[in-house]
Amino acid sequence: MRISPTPPTQLEDGLRRTHCTRKKMTSTNEPFYLRYYSGHMGRFGHEFLEFDFRSVGDGRSAVARYANNSNYRNDSLIRKEMCVSSVLVEEIKRIIKSSEIIKYTPVF
Repeated sequence: MRISPTPPTQLEDGLRRTHCTRKKMTSTNEPFYLRYYSGHMGRFGHEFLEFDFRSVGDGRSAVARYANNSNYRNDSLIRKEMCVSSVLVEEIKRIIKSSEIIKYTPVF
């Protein structure tokens, strides 16, 4: 399952709208990519939270990346990256499948 959002649409009232695209995966060894982005332009500038999971090599592990940008109290961009096991990737796939979010998410 592949989910990746397009850049959010800025609304007049300052709210955000995030769109996702998806691609079905059937095998555990197929490449896996999940990206989540949520952000807005507000009083403290462009603030956002983003994370993604990407399988590496033979699919037995993945890389998780995290970014958080907030200008509240002059905070700076925070970026982290770590390796995760295939067990976590399989759990993410299970959560996505059981939540049925794919049924209600527009495909681009």
